[in-house]
Amino acid sequence: TEEEVASNLMLLWGKEMEFLELYGQLSRSGLERLLSFRCSLFNATEMYQMLPKMSTDLSKLIFQENLTDARDDSMHRARDALMRHVHNAKKDILSLCNSPDRNAWFLQYAKLTWAGHDKHRAISLCEQIIEQLGVIRKTDQSLTLRAAECPVSLPDTAQSLVCEAWNPEPAVNDGLAEIRSEACRVCARWLSEQRLEDPVSILHEYLHVGVSAFSFTVLRDAKSLFAVANFADEARTKLQKRLESPEFIALASLRGKKDAQIRKYENKLATLAQGSSSSSKKRDQQSIKSHILRLRNELKTEEEESTKIKNDMKEWLLASLDAYLLGLRANSSTRHNDIQAVFRLVALWLGHSQDSDVNMLIRDRIFGSNDVATTSARASNLENLQCEFPLGKFLPLFYQLSSRISDEEGSGSFQTLLFRILLVMMHWFRHHCTWQILALANGDRIPETQRSANLYVVATEKVRASKRLLSTFGAKNASYVSQVRALDEAYYEVAIIARNQKADAISLARDGFKLSKVKALKDVMIPTLPLPLQIAAQESANTRIAESYHEVSEDLYSEEFYTNSPRNRREFNRQRELERMLEVPYVVGFNDRAELLSGINQPKVVWILASDGNSYRQLVKGNDDMRQDAVMEQLFMIVNELLQTDDDAVLRKLYIRTYRVVPLSPCAGILQWVTHSMPLSQYLFAEEKTSAHPRYRPKDWTHLECRAHLQSAAMGDDRRVAFEEIMQGFKPVLRHFFFEKFPAASEWYERRLTYTRSVATSSMVGFIVGLGDRHCSNILVDVKSAEVIHIDLGIAFEQGKTLRTPERVPFRLTRDIVDGMGSCGVEGTFRVSAETCLSILRANRSALLTVLDVLLHDLLFRWALSPTKAQENNNPPIVDSANVNNTNNNENDNAERAESEIQVGAYKQLVKGNHAAARCILRIQEKLLGQNEGEVLSVENQVALLIYEAQDPHRLSQMFEGWAPWV
Repeated sequence: TEEEVASNLMLLWGKEMEFLELYGQLSRSGLERLLSFRCSLFNATEMYQMLPKMSTDLSKLIFQENLTDARDDSMHRARDALMRHVHNAKKDILSLCNSPDRNAWFLQYAKLTWAGHDKHRAISLCEQIIEQLGVIRKTDQSLTLRAAECPVSLPDTAQSLVCEAWNPEPAVNDGLAEIRSEACRVCARWLSEQRLEDPVSILHEYLHVGVSAFSFTVLRDAKSLFAVANFADEARTKLQKRLESPEFIALASLRGKKDAQIRKYENKLATLAQGSSSSSKKRDQQSIKSHILRLRNELKTEEEESTKIKNDMKEWLLASLDAYLLGLRANSSTRHNDIQAVFRLVALWLGHSQDSDVNMLIRDRIFGSNDVATTSARASNLENLQCEFPLGKFLPLFYQLSSRISDEEGSGSFQTLLFRILLVMMHWFRHHCTWQILALANGDRIPETQRSANLYVVATEKVRASKRLLSTFGAKNASYVSQVRALDEAYYEVAIIARNQKADAISLARDGFKLSKVKALKDVMIPTLPLPLQIAAQESANTRIAESYHEVSEDLYSEEFYTNSPRNRREFNRQRELERMLEVPYVVGFNDRAELLSGINQPKVVWILASDGNSYRQLVKGNDDMRQDAVMEQLFMIVNELLQTDDDAVLRKLYIRTYRVVPLSPCAGILQWVTHSMPLSQYLFAEEKTSAHPRYRPKDWTHLECRAHLQSAAMGDDRRVAFEEIMQGFKPVLRHFFFEKFPAASEWYERRLTYTRSVATSSMVGFIVGLGDRHCSNILVDVKSAEVIHIDLGIAFEQGKTLRTPERVPFRLTRDIVDGMGSCGVEGTFRVSAETCLSILRANRSALLTVLDVLLHDLLFRWALSPTKAQENNNPPIVDSANVNNTNNNENDNAERAESEIQVGAYKQLVKGNHAAARCILRIQEKLLGQNEGEVLSVENQVALLIYEAQDPHRLSQMFEGWAPWV
């Protein structure tokens, strides 16, 4: 029948759109032709009621506002796709379809009108759509969400208030609610950009109304709540910029001068009051009084304005935090939105951690407004934990949150709240959190034999707080904590042992290492394996347990609760069952043989035996701080999340290879061994006979000869001449890697593409974060996939520019690197992939800056290059006395500090003395904006400039000879 055909076609349509959204395997142009054909098919079969939805989806596919190529051509094609099939039909198609499809069509038409630069008409169309959808305007101008504030369990009175925002006819359904919400969000954004209404009106009349479009019993995403949060955050940021603008600072200075003038005139008036009075004195006194009154009125007006700005900032801050928390609680279906919201939420919280109202709001939203457990004694007890908030979304920031923990007296509500949040997260996600807390608890574990041991700063208050947190957690998880501690002690013993120069391996059992006695730790997962995180399943279990808490009289985590309610115990153990279901391997033991590698940090390689029958290689390092590597890998994983939100990036498989880093203490850690990989140096030149250069170019200069020749030349023109001579005597050979490893033509071609895209992605990301020390031993290549993996991330955020021999290139793009790309070199795949990656990073600059904004608060992160790390790279750092030695507070330091405070702008309140961090953030912001020496570059021009700088012979010739710029 006609209905069955229509149903099958719509099902096929939905499957295809879902396929594109989830997997992105088809190009947009190919799918555009397919969907256009289907629209024609529906038109020919006279199934008109389906054409508006399909035309809208096709138009959205062609013109995507968030893409950099969304320009005039795609806009005109999208308009044609939207209009063609609807207008060519024999009937009024828009009157035949349902309300959600019809209004979605009109909303897409309004978006295309906006893209066509007819701004006011687009806004008028959008407002008409909102009116047709049944909005009821209100006059309340409060910033809070009120009836729309709670996404679950609304009381009847609040539910009625939600319904009052919209006309109940036609009946609200999922599709109509989404269109109502999207129309309000779009119109609010446009009105804000055009400055046609004040922020409070936009927030109330559009964004709050967009939130109330949903019946919260069917709420499936949190786009409206995040729109409210972002809008409030932007309003607060604008006020903050105004408060910190040079003009406002100048006004503050003038207020100080006026206050001084008032005191001066008051003293003069008191002087005139003494002695005999005369008519001239009275006139002078009256004149001075009038002048004082005028100055006081001016001062009062200016102070009231300043106070109003600060009060408005506070209100917008609380509104933003509230909406972020509610959006995260609403279980948004888009992980990308969750990540941005979590990072921004934490950045705002940490930036205002001393504000009691902020801490109270976060506490109420996470633990419930009825929670009165504000004392540290009650907050530190597992038996009093009750949380319905999905704290699993905070896991990407657990390291940054835990680094703020402190046990100082008078720490206030922030530390109490932070302690409780960390305790709940440890309880529900113990494998993700315990190692990080244990590393903090080991913050004072620095052996006397450690190189530059006096440079390590031990935060005793953090160590005490971490130990207390671990002890509280261990009260109900004693077996697990004891097993983790035993494994930690065994790792640490191996990490700090001095290497025997004559041996290349040790026997763990024969030499009496604790690692040989580790057996069957069934509660401990392999620490260097990526742990699967099923947030939805864990959160649903968390919520059900919290709901059942009210049904029993016993405390949730007490033994009586288990005994009297087996159902609750099953729910409580859901996470443990999930781990077993996913078959996450636990620790069985260790291989007796451990390899000793060469290097200044004396790393060791151990084999851990897992319950899945496999053995996993791990690198155990001592005499090195692994915390910065862990944070950098965390940043890379977040960049991968951003790349996965773009269809072009997914299609080109653009991502960065990462690995797990687990710090054990300030001077020890373990790393995941990257299997099937080898350093570029090993393949190219490290081995005298088996490496590629001596095999394929035996008559060329050797690597050591090249290094000696460049080292003998003085900096400047002589070094450039020496480098040119080296380039004539040393030719690239990396192309042979692909011939050797991938003899099949199709595999050779695919792996070379993978290599080129991997180099492009890592180069662009490395440029943004200022990753340095990219010599050939710090770049691995996977012998099976040809991907590149960057290791040893201790020099980042342009710390390489502070070396005695500064690094002068943005990333490594030397001749051998280019040789592996084939005959096209940097043209073609590399350039297009680099432009795609950089455009995505620039389009998501607000998200990246939010991530770095949170890293800014990480008190354990080294934003300035440490003397130890510089010594390892054979270059002492340029030491900033303001950051390294606070004792030299002379006038020059104070002047530099004052200048830095002006430059950091909006970050001044967040930095709190860490000016090196602020400078790094601002430099990254310039890169993401395409700024270069005062000029704003397009993505294409910026990539072209970076390629030129990376290959510039003069820049390469001035690099440190250990970097091997000729390879």
